[in-house]
Amino acid sequence: MKNCSIKLAVVVLCLHTADVTLANGNALCDSPKTDDQNNCARQNFHKADGKLNQEYKALLKKLTSQVDSKAEAIQLQKAQRAWLIFRDEDCELIKLVEKGSMMQTMLHLSCLEGLTKERTKQLKQSYLQ
Repeated sequence: MKNCSIKLAVVVLCLHTADVTLANGNALCDSPKTDDQNNCARQNFHKADGKLNQEYKALLKKLTSQVDSKAEAIQLQKAQRAWLIFRDEDCELIKLVEKGSMMQTMLHLSCLEGLTKERTKQLKQSYLQ
């Protein structure tokens, strides 16, 4: 029962943070096949990761161009490296909880996507305004 509760909590967290729309007009995302759903989730994650990289680079450029912000740029780099480790390790839990499940890959990628979107939003709202 405890294992089921953990799985349910992970699935709810994953779906909540991912904000994934499976029926987004993409044939892979609309397919009922597991491989297609996994590829859809992978594409969604890579898209979110690309946006995060854009925002991060813009912020880093902004900070490094300001004379009094060099220390902030270094701290941002440290924070981003630490955040990437956190994201990857946090979503790794889903792989362990869902081991052997047909949804393991999709849930893992959706977790990565969701946390990546949250970080992108955080960088935009906190630093790029």
